[in-house]
Amino acid sequence: MRWAYILGGIWIVTLVATAWITREMSQRNHFGVEGVPAPEALVPPSEDRSSSSAENGSDEVTALREETERLKAQLAALSKEYFTLSLAKWAAENHTIDTKPESIAALWDRQLEAIREQGDSFSIESRFGLMFAFSTYGDAGVGHLNQIIHDRKRSLSERETALLVLRYMATPRALETLLAFRDPGLTQLDYPYDLISFQLKTIRTDAIRHHFPEILSQIDKDLGADDYSPERMEVLLTLASTHNDARARRLLRDPRVYQENLDGAIRLAETLDTAIADEFLLDLIERHEYQHVRESARHAYAQ
Repeated sequence: MRWAYILGGIWIVTLVATAWITREMSQRNHFGVEGVPAPEALVPPSEDRSSSSAENGSDEVTALREETERLKAQLAALSKEYFTLSLAKWAAENHTIDTKPESIAALWDRQLEAIREQGDSFSIESRFGLMFAFSTYGDAGVGHLNQIIHDRKRSLSERETALLVLRYMATPRALETLLAFRDPGLTQLDYPYDLISFQLKTIRTDAIRHHFPEILSQIDKDLGADDYSPERMEVLLTLASTHNDARARRLLRDPRVYQENLDGAIRLAETLDTAIADEFLLDLIERHEYQHVRESARHAYAQ
């Protein structure tokens, strides 16, 4: 049983590693700085230009985008291999899983102390180590992480790290905890689309279906808002394609979708082998007003 938890933890964290790096790269490609909305100047101009220079520029942009996607895929593969080997080594050196609350709290404190002693200010690598450790605890670890993110006496970096670990714990209790969490000083969005995306992608439908009406009502309310939140469309596509929710499928055809930031949804659709994801991409190819969105969708559909 212990090895089942450990192997499950390795699987989850390698998924997280790939998702994290891809997300970080894409956000910096589009916004320059994470969490900063794209300025109006970055909105593509109308496409009534027909000069040869515009066409050549479009070809160059397409070539650069394809090269970027190739390099991102290569980096993701290397990162996945690195983290898998590192976590396997960690698992071999840790022989017991003690889920008593005091033991979980002690492990968290030990990990943080080790990070600080090494002068590591919560790097990606150190955070993945915490993710793996807590993925082996399941719901037993969720309670402790929930206490940390609500404890304003702790440092902001520690609370952010606990929130990061919690958002990548694939359990229904973790999803429920994040849906109820609101803290403008700690989270980027008014509604936690960014926090729940991974869990919706990995937890089976029957375990979380009762949350869908609440999530979809919020999406319906926010759809088309000009706040540059790519996670909202990722969540909607996940509910429509992975969980085959009828209301989500209807919202996916809502005209307000074209006003959304579709970068994350297009990348997600590229990885989904479903008719719904393909229909979503084809619709963007045929109907979206901006050429760069149509080209991104066309590239994803061809994969």
